[in-house]
Amino acid sequence: MECGKFDTKHAYEPNINKIIGSLSPNKLLVVGFTVYWDLIFKTAGNYELFLECQPVGSTTIEFGYVLPGEKVCIAGSIILPKRNIVKSFKLGVLNIPKADTYPVFIKITKSSGRLLLINTISLTGPNEVGIVELKDIPTARYIHHAAAAYSRAYFKTKNPHFMYREFIATEWKPNTFTTIAFNGGYVGIVVGQSTGMSIWNAPSGVPNIILETGENVKTKTYDHEGCGTQFSLPYKVKEGVRYGYMLRIEHIQKNSEFPNGVTDYSSWFIDLENNSSLETTEPNKKWLFIGKVRRFCLNNFGEGDKTTTFSSVSGFIENPSTSNGHLYTRKVAVGNSWASVDGISWDASISETYTTKHWESYCGASGGPYDIYPNDFIEYAIGGRIRCPNKGSYTLSRAAPKNPPTHLMTFAKECTFSEKCIELEISMPEEMNEEHL
Repeated sequence: MECGKFDTKHAYEPNINKIIGSLSPNKLLVVGFTVYWDLIFKTAGNYELFLECQPVGSTTIEFGYVLPGEKVCIAGSIILPKRNIVKSFKLGVLNIPKADTYPVFIKITKSSGRLLLINTISLTGPNEVGIVELKDIPTARYIHHAAAAYSRAYFKTKNPHFMYREFIATEWKPNTFTTIAFNGGYVGIVVGQSTGMSIWNAPSGVPNIILETGENVKTKTYDHEGCGTQFSLPYKVKEGVRYGYMLRIEHIQKNSEFPNGVTDYSSWFIDLENNSSLETTEPNKKWLFIGKVRRFCLNNFGEGDKTTTFSSVSGFIENPSTSNGHLYTRKVAVGNSWASVDGISWDASISETYTTKHWESYCGASGGPYDIYPNDFIEYAIGGRIRCPNKGSYTLSRAAPKNPPTHLMTFAKECTFSEKCIELEISMPEEMNEEHL
């Protein structure tokens, strides 16, 4: 028996950032495009999938569904013959493993007519099937790429050269990316894969120079969303574990060799898994050096003065490469942030601001079902179809601990560095002469 029939009112196509039912003329699918319906299955089992459509030419259809972990399951493929009228075609069977919400999709992989006119999909199976309505989503962009949530820690430290922040992935999904960001770049984290540092080239376009790399660290240049240098440490970052990231900047002021000055960025990573209680007295841990890169301009972390700008370090969480970001919750907690001028004496952050710009991004302070931890750890999240009660920015003052974590107190001894910037014996390559600056 038929257990569900759905038109294009709540179908979406991420490639064109549109809800299909809003198109004029609507119900249109072209080669390479994929249309999704978020269907609610109350029972596991085999469901036959039917498509009511008009193939303008001989058309190859791929169909299937996406698991909650965002693994794509292709159920089959079928060639639809050209038709001059709308006709119902049986595509095949969806083997639904358990009761849950699944994006069910159809995709044109080949067509002599280049387009397909869609009316409805329908299913027969063991139980009723419902659909997630998309009427509350103002633009389908937030389906393809759930609106990011942002965070920023503020310090009164004047012109700090060191920034430290901690991170816990509290609920992760594939295609999740989160950062600890700063002026000029960010530390990027992908659970189960890697952590690393990305630094953009200077605004003048002069390429960065890699000065040092840590053990097993891989480097490459990138040219999307700007150009720059990326360091990747193949470390199996885990969900639910506390980690720390150290950032350092060094400056060479403007001179005849460096007309725009120089900022050298270094970063370290520390795994605090054996003591994840958020206490500030955990035993000493091993710092892993990620790398050091030279950027041909002057950047800092801020002035530490409210009349100009507080010093700060920020970050965000997003799902950069999925078609169904609105369905699955991604959460991180960040906090325990510290700044230092010399890497020896440390100042705690005075406040943390969390910004939720869209109804499907949230933080503990916004009234969503997310937690506020000790030591200013705030959980913030995107996706999951849970409406944020109060979107906006939330600033929380920090009840700062008196002493920094032990591993910060010993950082300078373990990770040897000069207290003052030493101008390294490295010159600008010939292709980076003044006419490029």
